Amino acid sequence: MKRILLILNAMLLTCLAAAGPGTRALRVFVADSSDKQPLQGAVVMVQPYQLWAMTDSKGQASINNVPTGKCSLEISLLGYVTKTVEATIQPEGTQTFDIKVKLSVQSYSLQDVVVTSKRTESPGSTTTRIEAQAIAHLQATSLSDVLQLLPGEVVSSNPSLTAASRFQSRTLDPGDGNNSFGSAVVMDGVPLSTNAERSNRGGTLSNAGSGIDLRSIGTDNIESLDIVRGIPSVEYGDLSSGTMIVKSKTGVSDLRGGVRIYPGITQANLSKGLKLGAKQILNLSSDFADGKSDPRYHTDTYRRIAFSAAHTWNIKPGRVVTTRLRYGYVHDWSGADPDDPVQDVWAQTAEHSISLSNAGRFTGSSLLARNFGYDISLSLKESRSDSRKLLTGNTALVNSTEEGTFVTEMLPLQYYAEGGSLSRPLNLFLKAFDKFTLQTGRLSSNFNLGAEYRIDGNTGPGYRNCDPSLPLTMGGERYRRYDELPFLHQAVGYIEDSFRLPLSKGSDYPLLSGQIGLRATLLQPHREERMASLSPRANLSVSLSKALRLRAGYGVTDKMPSQTMLYPEYCYVDVMNVSASSKGQYLGMYTTRILPLPEVSRLKPMRTRKAEAGVEVKTPLGQNLSVTAYWEKTSEGFGSSVDSFHSVIYPYWQAGDTFTDPEGRLSIDPSTPSRTDTLAKAYSVPDNSNYHSTWGVEFDFDLGRIAATGTSFFLNGAYLQTSYHSTGPILIVPRGKAENPERTFISYPAESRDNLRSRFSSTLRIVQALPELSMVISAAIQASFYDSSLYSNSLLQPEGYWAPDSSGEIVFTPFTGEQLANPDEVYFRGYALKDQMNQKSAYTGVAEEWPTLWSMSLRASKNLTKYLDLSFNVNNFFFYQPWQKSSVSSQEVERNSNLFAFGFELSVHF
Repeated sequence: MKRILLILNAMLLTCLAAAGPGTRALRVFVADSSDKQPLQGAVVMVQPYQLWAMTDSKGQASINNVPTGKCSLEISLLGYVTKTVEATIQPEGTQTFDIKVKLSVQSYSLQDVVVTSKRTESPGSTTTRIEAQAIAHLQATSLSDVLQLLPGEVVSSNPSLTAASRFQSRTLDPGDGNNSFGSAVVMDGVPLSTNAERSNRGGTLSNAGSGIDLRSIGTDNIESLDIVRGIPSVEYGDLSSGTMIVKSKTGVSDLRGGVRIYPGITQANLSKGLKLGAKQILNLSSDFADGKSDPRYHTDTYRRIAFSAAHTWNIKPGRVVTTRLRYGYVHDWSGADPDDPVQDVWAQTAEHSISLSNAGRFTGSSLLARNFGYDISLSLKESRSDSRKLLTGNTALVNSTEEGTFVTEMLPLQYYAEGGSLSRPLNLFLKAFDKFTLQTGRLSSNFNLGAEYRIDGNTGPGYRNCDPSLPLTMGGERYRRYDELPFLHQAVGYIEDSFRLPLSKGSDYPLLSGQIGLRATLLQPHREERMASLSPRANLSVSLSKALRLRAGYGVTDKMPSQTMLYPEYCYVDVMNVSASSKGQYLGMYTTRILPLPEVSRLKPMRTRKAEAGVEVKTPLGQNLSVTAYWEKTSEGFGSSVDSFHSVIYPYWQAGDTFTDPEGRLSIDPSTPSRTDTLAKAYSVPDNSNYHSTWGVEFDFDLGRIAATGTSFFLNGAYLQTSYHSTGPILIVPRGKAENPERTFISYPAESRDNLRSRFSSTLRIVQALPELSMVISAAIQASFYDSSLYSNSLLQPEGYWAPDSSGEIVFTPFTGEQLANPDEVYFRGYALKDQMNQKSAYTGVAEEWPTLWSMSLRASKNLTKYLDLSFNVNNFFFYQPWQKSSVSSQEVERNSNLFAFGFELSVHF
């Protein structure tokens, strides 16, 4: 901790040594470009100084003490096209420097309408911005649909609400829960958390150990979306992958309602931004979505209802407070097909969530307090899961939660079981920050200091079984109550400097700029299992001219373990002592042992190291070209592996040892068991046993617009390669025949199983603006040129074996080099070592490659009237569904089989 304080103090002393230049007051007037009326609620941001103000009812925004010299003004307002104005604040003149700006209403009648994503030009990480008009043209049903605009993303299925979707960044591992768990979704300055989510036993939804389900977030109330794929600012933490920064709509707006229809999806929304006097604005938004996996049936359904209210109070210039209330309801249901002879089998999850947040944003005149504020948020959720299953019993009932030996009964041959879980996660987030700018000569430093405190917990009772004598799970699982686990506490501090330094006096170029910061996190500071992390991050760029910029960055991101990982379940060991029947009588006895909870002190934060380098070129003809090479490595991802083996000694009686007592019951003599056995029980515990590495090259080209026709071309794509495996030992029962195999496990090195996936894909988007028709049409032509999977399952050489010694203790015995060199002559515990060698499949080391696959989607959006908009889209426009064979398969597979669909949206506003 002392080292952290020294680093922070050094950075602060560096900035305090700077002397500020002259300043002037800046006054900006914002009006509508058509009727010249002043616009209230427009945000004026002065870069690179991070100064801002919001316009009042007269369309005026005032910012004091703006450094003289060149700056950039970004003016944004809900429903209007964001405008950037370059300005030079003169050191002399009147007391106030005035700038007048006119904004244009977002409309398809504009020649330069933006309906695609675009790369931001900040000195920080690789970031893609997607604004409201692009989201509307995409006709996204949830945040998951928006991800297709990112370079390298491949659309492999139609929009769906019946399958969970989570944000993953720069990975080809489809089941990479660590990537989604390590991805951050930040909504209006508040990170959404799944740290206290628990598995929904028996239900259909679960966010435990994974990221936010993007289906729960509609897109109609989103003003802009920034997706950070590279090295994020240290302002964003508790993450190891990508970052999604969501900004909701605020400001005065028309009453707008819309209906969107896809095959299997019906969606409706309603929103309005109201003036409440001269200084206050109230934004109301509601959303409804209903989805089915197949419109003809009701086997899988999903329903979403959301409501939000945002109150913005512009107390006075430089003093804005925004309060938000959100409510969400999600119902996910799956049941038996109506044609299935087994009826009344289903699973469902119903979630209610509510959050209340308050954000204050202030500007000051003090040297070290120019832009400061706070965020406070409290989120509550109740998730109830229920299921009804038809199970095959014909086994003994085992469900004791205490140690001992118990008499049991046989379960029915078939029975219906019902149960589920009740979870109540709670999240509290507190944040305070201070941003200020200092200059020394040509060096301009924009500092960002902040502190956070997060609390995550769960007050739900957890798992339940409606009838304990008819268990919902046949394995006899028993779970801890959610509300008995400690809450998670995170304390965070960070400092960052975003700087600009012209290297030549009297010229803007060459320009050195960058972002250097450090984030410190302490988890569970008041408990023995506390852990800490330091995350340094840096992004640097050199603009050699206005047309050429070189970028590079390196950083560390850390994701803290969830409540489930830090406080795992108890481990119950159940052994049947006797199971016998005679003349209609049944005797069953079992022994339960509860193994001690594992030590989690060795669990560490999931750490990802990131590096990237890129080049950006702007041509005289208006093209913008960007290429980024990157490398990411997570060597300590969350997983689980065998911590140790435990010996469980228990008596055993055979059927011939039973007799009928004088009362006619089947009995045994407890003093004379047939034998006493030792069971080797492996206990899997949460650890850092997952390895994940990705490298690749992304490109994003704005090829410009043909002025004569109004046609624009955008090309993006990526080549990426992902390697992943578990670093925990591989334990299996040895091959061959031997007595009591439960007492011996053979161990192989983790590297024996590795996965390597590669893909090269690109998308060409052609946008045709038809301003005279108030219409825009776009076509996306996507190609997956290269798709390869290499799975290694080469258990070629074992390390050793686990087995009980003479005292009953489970010990590990390694194989010697001599034994491995002569496996034909070696036997261990009745097994032949030669049978354990060279265990591999026919496809081990053979890459499976697929031919090039094409698809095309078409979208059209039009302002029918001043108050009515219509959008239409078709996926896989040419219905291209080829039958193709992979390089290792002789059987053809229909590809693009789930990609054809069409839908439309009708929107009314007045």
